[in-house]
Amino acid sequence: MVKEKPEIKNITQFRSFLLGLLGHVDSGKTAIARQLSEIISTSGLDAHPQSKDRGITIDLGFTSFIQENYLITLVDAPGHADLIRSVVASARIIDGAIVVLDGKEGIQIQTAEHMVILEMLDITKVIFVINKIDAISHDAADEIEHQLRELLINTKFSPDNPIIRVSARLGTGIDNLKEEIMTLVKNNPIKQPQSEFLVFPIDHHFHKKGVGVIVTGTTHSSLHAGEKLTIIPHLKEVKVKNAQVYHQNVQKVPHGFRAGVVISDVEVDQLQRGDILTNNPDMFKKIEIAEINYELSPHFQKTIKFGSQINVTHGLITTNARFFPFYYADPETRMYSNEVSPNILINWRKKHVSYGAYLWFLQPQYVLLDEILILSQLDLPPSTLRFFGSAKIEAKVPIKPNPEVFTEKIKHGKIKNPNYSDTTILIENLAQSKEGAQTLLNKKLEAPYGRILGLFGGKGVVIAEKPRDLACEKEDKVQLRILRSIQINKNASYN
Repeated sequence: MVKEKPEIKNITQFRSFLLGLLGHVDSGKTAIARQLSEIISTSGLDAHPQSKDRGITIDLGFTSFIQENYLITLVDAPGHADLIRSVVASARIIDGAIVVLDGKEGIQIQTAEHMVILEMLDITKVIFVINKIDAISHDAADEIEHQLRELLINTKFSPDNPIIRVSARLGTGIDNLKEEIMTLVKNNPIKQPQSEFLVFPIDHHFHKKGVGVIVTGTTHSSLHAGEKLTIIPHLKEVKVKNAQVYHQNVQKVPHGFRAGVVISDVEVDQLQRGDILTNNPDMFKKIEIAEINYELSPHFQKTIKFGSQINVTHGLITTNARFFPFYYADPETRMYSNEVSPNILINWRKKHVSYGAYLWFLQPQYVLLDEILILSQLDLPPSTLRFFGSAKIEAKVPIKPNPEVFTEKIKHGKIKNPNYSDTTILIENLAQSKEGAQTLLNKKLEAPYGRILGLFGGKGVVIAEKPRDLACEKEDKVQLRILRSIQINKNASYN
């Protein structure tokens, strides 16, 4: 029987480990959480009224159990395709994961999508669970396990990741699952804070009569009752009146714990999911345009066009941005790329070409510069993989002047007179008029030829430096590479 408010003394003396619970809708995640859990938070086991009405998880749920000296918290994420943002939110705060497969259905699209999200966030310590074994034959369970191990070969996960068979309805296999959870917990370090300063993303917020405004979240670094904090992005200062860990009042919430916090000096309708409490607001930078480095998932089968509108998830927030990919001709020259795909990036790497992208948020965002961004196209049908990559911010980019990328055009000419002077030659066909030739002045020809120095006549013939110690002949071919700037604009169309 799950106890909603058990008395647990010195709860923060336990080691906290957050374990994601992911899988396709109706795979039985919440039933497994019910079997494992001893403690329910205010948002546990489908507490949301619509969850109860619809019979599926539509929000993050948090339940816990104590095993040895560990407080293990299950983060139950929605499996429905329309609620995928909450899955990304859950993956950001967990130390490991359980991925649940419906034994009657096998590997489904959201199962694969959740696995891709875990890969992007480098969460590879995963237990796979085949649920509902009471409804399928032993041979059918064997076939699902075989298919799963074949799938794991081409992922960051190990083909040796544990696969446990359970029936959450009957409780079959739950003890085996608990043993495997403890093996995972003991053999893997708990995520450490990236900074000594507090980051507390708010995942639920509500008002309780006689208490005040309550926010819940997971601590990155520690939080103290009585301290003053700032809410990002509002830059509003609040005071922590009280802090609880699973209904126990505490003076300090250590790193990695679920907590409920009563704050003053703010109204509940001023808050939203994804707001962050911090004791160092200077860590967060307000960014509209960022230069990013990124990687595409090898499982993504489509291409991303220059200027595509995409979804970007940072922290618990999913927002919209334009994506402008480029590759580097040299450290200072970013070359336009009409599209990118996993295969294009593989070819660039073979040629030792580095690459990046400009990301232009449609609304400015407060972000931590070292956090991982998840890139997606959520308007794609849920029958296809919608998460295409992950990224990190290299630099904040000024809006004015608009950032630029370059296209390259090669002009072909030929030598008209190889001996115009001792140091110069005449070249034709690079331009068709005097006006066109004027635009080529001072541009550098491809080696071994030099710079264009002047014009000759009115038909586009130009005077250029003669290569030293190299004989030139009339009709010899000459090339000129011209870079043309494209200024990016978040409102422009490029395709």
